[in-house]
Amino acid sequence: MSRDNAWFSRDWVQRGVEVLKAMLDQSEERKAEMIQFLFDVGLWDETKLTWLAATSRFNACLSPSKPEYFKTAELWALMKRFDVHDLFLAMADDLGYRVTRIPTDERRLQLLERIARNQELYFKLLTEAGASNEAARAALAEAEKSGFRPRQHLGPGDRPLFDLGEPTDITTARDGAAKGF
Repeated sequence: MSRDNAWFSRDWVQRGVEVLKAMLDQSEERKAEMIQFLFDVGLWDETKLTWLAATSRFNACLSPSKPEYFKTAELWALMKRFDVHDLFLAMADDLGYRVTRIPTDERRLQLLERIARNQELYFKLLTEAGASNEAARAALAEAEKSGFRPRQHLGPGDRPLFDLGEPTDITTARDGAAKGF
């Protein structure tokens, strides 16, 4: 096997089969809805296929050992109508693409409303934080008027400076000798 197609293996094929089955082989009711859809849109012909034959064909398309396969239009229509995109997502992932859904007008409106609500909440919290900050500053200013000094923020290698307020008779001199004794 050449290097260019080393990715082609039983595991690679099996992954595709598993994804296809997960996408289309759900409940019997869902399968019946899918078959009826294929008839309704004209991808399968009711004059040529009985219900039993259509069910057999649908099941055969899910089995890699059978000669029946879904046509591209059939898969695409089923993915779109039943909102099952597993095969498309697996293909995109395998090919190295990241898939994001394009929002519908309804989804865009929901997202814009969500953004507006979050902005309102943000501004409310910001206003409350500002008021709280102002209250803290006012309390600190009031405390400083009564002689309180806030703690110093020390950086690496800084030594704390102690302020005992107004000098008294008992203070420490620079040379370490006590005054006032």
